[in-house]
Amino acid sequence: DSFTGDKLLLVCLEDRVFLSDNLFGLVALGFLAFFDSGFVWDEGQSMDLSDLQYDVGAGLRIALPAVAGASVLQFTWGLPLGSDEDPLGDSVFTVSTSTGF
Repeated sequence: DSFTGDKLLLVCLEDRVFLSDNLFGLVALGFLAFFDSGFVWDEGQSMDLSDLQYDVGAGLRIALPAVAGASVLQFTWGLPLGSDEDPLGDSVFTVSTSTGF
């Protein structure tokens, strides 16, 4: 969902584990787990901690260190918490690239 407002509170916790720096001389693998929480509100509106939104997730990172300038392939899955809806139905899976772990 989309949030709009003038003020933002955001807390992000992430732990990354490198599974292999150079598996078979070809690939580096990493895993991460994260927890995010936040809320957006307008100027003059009071913020109530019960309005905070939460999600958790995990990801896999794959890099080719032997290839100069190679990107990191990122697979990330996020799951909202505290929703009355089906959280698995609201989960998000993304595939993207970046220049580093």
